[in-house]
Parts: sequence; C-alpha cells; structure tokens
Amino acid sequence: MNDVKFFKSFRFYFFRHKQYRYTDMTSGSPYHYLAQMVNGNGKIVTDNITLNLKKGDVFYIPKGLCYHSHWYPENESVEFYSFGFEFFPMRSSSFKLQKIELTHGETALFDALKENIIRSPQTIGRLYYLLGEISPRLLTDKRITCKTVNIALEYMRNNPQASIKEVADFCGVSESGLYIKFKKYLNKTPVTVRQEILTDKAKELLSNTDLPIEQISDILGFSSSSYFRKIFYQKAKKTPTAYRKESRNI
Repeated sequence: MNDVKFFKSFRFYFFRHKQYRYTDMTSGSPYHYLAQMVNGNGKIVTDNITLNLKKGDVFYIPKGLCYHSHWYPENESVEFYSFGFEFFPMRSSSFKLQKIELTHGETALFDALKENIIRSPQTIGRLYYLLGEISPRLLTDKRITCKTVNIALEYMRNNPQASIKEVADFCGVSESGLYIKFKKYLNKTPVTVRQEILTDKAKELLSNTDLPIEQISDILGFSSSSYFRKIFYQKAKKTPTAYRKESRNI
C-alpha cells in the first residue's frame, strides 16, 4: 500500500442534520467507525441487535457490518462526530457493534481528536492511539458468518466496476451460487449490492470533489450519465445535484 492510499483511507466528519435521516448500509460498512453523539438520538439496526444512541454516547461500527441507521433531531438537529478508518491497527479486529465507555484519559484523547477533524498525521496518530487504549475492552463478534459473502463484499468495495461474474470467479463460486448466498445472508442480489456500493462511491465524489456529474458517471463505469442519475436516485432518494448541495451545507 502506498502513502497516498493509506492517507485517503480515513473519513473524518462532523455531521449535522436538521431533519430525520435514514441510511441503508446493508451492503456492508466500507470503514470502521468510531463516533460520538453530540445532539439528538440515533438507532443502528442489524439482523440481531438494535443499538439505541443518545447525546454523549460513544460507539463503534465494524467494517463490513450490514445495518440500517436512523437519526432523529432534537432541538432542531441531530449531530455526531464520525471517524472512519479502513485499517484497524490490530492483526485481529472482529469486534461487534457496541457502545464504549471511555475512561477519563480516553475522553481527553477523544476530545483532542474532535478539536481538529481534518485528516493529518496528528489526528490519525491520536485516533490510532485511542484505538490502542480501548481495543482490549471491545467486545468481539464470534458469530458464524458467510465467508464467501464477506470476501465478495470486500472485493466489490475495492473493485466497484467488477462484473458479477468477476466477483464470483474471485470467490471461487458460480454466479448462481453467489446469488443464492447473497439472497440468504443479505436478502439482496449481487447486482443490488453493487449498485449500492457504487452509490456510496458517488456520494464521496459528490461531497469531496467538484467533478461534473458526467465525469463521476464515467469514473464509476456507468453506461451513461442518465443511467447513473437513475440508479443514484433509486438508492439515495435524491438527485446527485441535490445530494452535493446538501452535503456542502452540513
């Protein structure tokens, strides 16, 4: 991995939404997230757990987790800090979705991290130091999962333009076999999941660049910008232009 790819593997944000916000992440979270509620309430729902969040709660979302999230404003807004990172600084990081009770020292570390949320060697260093402090207390996820689906999701996130046949070949299964496993474990087809991953990639480009929508469509491998707009609207419930404008107003 080169230095640029590592630096770009972090997503640090402060979110403020003035209306109820719903997010569909059943294609799997592309990052680990360490976050804290500042205002309002949240709810993260998976197949076997519902995590209710209130002001002040610190929580962890593992990379690859399939979930739905709901964010409810209070006093006109819902606000939270979110520190996303692609690589957990441990050989094994099979932790589960959970709230985290920070010690006094860990709270001071987190507060320092929140003071400047741009990506920099300092903030990345603080994040990894904090993860080193809390990781011995994180609850591990020992559930049996479908290895093929996890491998497929990872490959699709890293290769969003790959065909379903290419994904199946990489996993060592037939296309029909891959469809069966996706329907069983995600209740979605590989095509639907691929479209969701491409939409997530598009959201990043719309939020973080000024690239024209037609160019974003080309980068992501859509056959036309009109088809890109159609898929984006189906998944994001708004047009690319509206999403870009809203993301710039956060």
